[in-house]
Amino acid sequence: MFVANEAALERFARAFETSARRWELVVYPALFAFIILAGYGFFLIFSLTQDMHTLAKSVDPRMSVHLEGMHHNMVKLSENVGHMTERMNEMSLNMETIAMDTEAMNLNLTNVHKDMSDISQKMDALDPMLTNIASMSRSINTMTANTSYMTRDMEAMTSNVVRPMSFMNSFFPMW
Repeated sequence: MFVANEAALERFARAFETSARRWELVVYPALFAFIILAGYGFFLIFSLTQDMHTLAKSVDPRMSVHLEGMHHNMVKLSENVGHMTERMNEMSLNMETIAMDTEAMNLNLTNVHKDMSDISQKMDALDPMLTNIASMSRSINTMTANTSYMTRDMEAMTSNVVRPMSFMNSFFPMW
């Protein structure tokens, strides 16, 4: 029994050593990684405290005065934004009116377009009228020339009648 116990203890010792070696393969690198991460964490915390120290030194001691002025300006800005919102609402209403007026203008322009189309069709009828007017103009020119001839002939006739009459008038006494 002592030999069996000794063999069992021997196997237990070998299994423990094997298990310990496996743990060594995991634990030592993990311990090394932890030390590196802990050092990096320390560096980060040290840098953060340095930055906070620098920030604390650079804070303006009169910051409350500046913040009060900023608060006053923010109140004014808020009021101005409110006024701007009111104006934008008014503009929106005006834009709706403009849109309605534009629609009405569009309808009127449609009617104007229709009227212009009608006028264009009626203008096509002017060509024969222009031809007739040109013919009338030529006829009036001919009539004017003939009237001129008639005037000349009347003058000639008057002069023929007046000459004998003037001879007769010399015999009649004046009234």
